[in-house]
Amino acid sequence: TAAQRQHFAPTDHYRGSGTGSAISALNGNNHFFKTPYAMINPNPLLRLHALGQRIWLDNLSRTLLQEGTLKKLVAEDRIAGVTSNPTIFFKAISESPYYREELQTLKSNPALSAEQRYETLAVADIQAACDLLLPLHKSSKGEDGYVSLEVSPALAHDAQGTLAAGLRLKAAVARDNLLIKVPATAAGLTAIEELVAHGQCHADVFAAACAGGGAGLCARHQPPD
Repeated sequence: TAAQRQHFAPTDHYRGSGTGSAISALNGNNHFFKTPYAMINPNPLLRLHALGQRIWLDNLSRTLLQEGTLKKLVAEDRIAGVTSNPTIFFKAISESPYYREELQTLKSNPALSAEQRYETLAVADIQAACDLLLPLHKSSKGEDGYVSLEVSPALAHDAQGTLAAGLRLKAAVARDNLLIKVPATAAGLTAIEELVAHGQCHADVFAAACAGGGAGLCARHQPPD
């Protein structure tokens, strides 16, 4: 019969963030059964999201922002965050036509260094990405919807320089869903501790930085003498 040939006939489904998300379907004997939603959805990113995973996009450019690609990835593929670094921005600024006019204006100002020109362009992109992901940040109560901006790699072994740069970039972007990315060097760990203790920056680094972040949290919550 048609019912016997139609082994999967979804009739009622809901999406959720845990492994309990399921779809009601008919089997060959017309009996309803529950199948995990993550096993049925053809989009692998949505399947991962249904299993509680959060996928970040390791890329950012004005092309992604102005042509609606990033907005579509967040809305349709449940991208939960965006990470950036100077290499990503170098490629974006070199290839995307959306930077050319502003870059020429910045180059005409002799008072600006190459790093200042870069930061002007990067900060504007980070702000736009933060604004795009802000509804997700709010709806997830701060669990998702972050965008990261890395301090200059030239400061990787300069703890005080990294601290100053992190606080300066945080102030320049002025968005609650910004993460400051710090290299997990010995100096970086010291800077991470200070940044987290300030309560103004987050450490978007790998496991090697956990000790610094933990110490910073302890310092932040330590009662005054």
